[in-house]
Amino acid sequence: MGFVVATDRKTGKQIWTKQVYQVSYDKDMEQDVQDVFIDSLIVKCNFLFVHNEINQIYKIDLNTLQITKL
Repeated sequence: MGFVVATDRKTGKQIWTKQVYQVSYDKDMEQDVQDVFIDSLIVKCNFLFVHNEINQIYKIDLNTLQITKL
């Protein structure tokens, strides 16, 4: 959960992988109802904005790969 993978379009090779967020699972609940999926990615001004289905937004600096929760 919460991973973004950058891939070179020409070669298909993976450039980098980042875990943007972690999901904490309650062992007393089914895992699939607790999953939190990324529902949109937007690139703007050397940043990748990651939005997930529980309305969290993260910003990845594409130069440093530093992640900031907004």
